[in-house]
Amino acid sequence: PRHQGEGKRLLGAGVAVALLAWGAEALTFALVAREVGIALPVATGMGIFAVATLLGAVSFLPGGVGATEAVMAALLVLAGGGLPETAAAILIIRVVTLWWAVLLGVLSVLGLGAPPLEQNLRPEESQG
Repeated sequence: PRHQGEGKRLLGAGVAVALLAWGAEALTFALVAREVGIALPVATGMGIFAVATLLGAVSFLPGGVGATEAVMAALLVLAGGGLPETAAAILIIRVVTLWWAVLLGVLSVLGLGAPPLEQNLRPEESQG
């Protein structure tokens, strides 16, 4: 009972932090789109980011690569963005969100001296 309440509180805090982080990314996308010359309301830009991110996740591709960008491009063009501005907005947001996180992850793994993936996947010789 006591632990159950603690788990719900932690879950609620985690969801709140996740919503704040995703909201910040969506707001950044909307502002980047406006900055490169796509005239759209901030709420529309945030909606485009949310829809593209969710459809990218449904694609089951790592990071939604390809699917997320395609949806972003289609929706930005439908919202009145030109192709050069749309490409610039997508490139900027994906570099500062997805690829920055990937770089930090790679550097962290290298810095921690993690064993190569193949070593982690090999069955132990002592078993058998």
